[in-house]
Amino acid sequence: MAHKCNCPTPPGGDVTCEPHQLAICRVIPGPPPKSRARCVTPPKNANPQELQNWALGKITRIRRSRNQVVTRREVAILGAGRYEDPRQRFVVTFNLPRNMNTGTATA
Repeated sequence: MAHKCNCPTPPGGDVTCEPHQLAICRVIPGPPPKSRARCVTPPKNANPQELQNWALGKITRIRRSRNQVVTRREVAILGAGRYEDPRQRFVVTFNLPRNMNTGTATA
């Protein structure tokens, strides 16, 4: 069964992805604001920490190594389904793949 991610309003919208994919919607400030929604397939055979780092990289647009330490704050981001970056002024909503647990911090 597919899962969905609703984009922040404005501009709104949504994306529907396969259960194994990361559903992500990024709102780029305007005027007018634009939403970019997509489905991203996780890497195969990744362990939980590698999946956390992969998802955080896609969500924040910050490059991460596969085995980078994951902080409690970052685990909280994964659990929230929403990320805001005040410096770059974008908002991201997301729905993690169904088989991915937000996990625990490695730091």
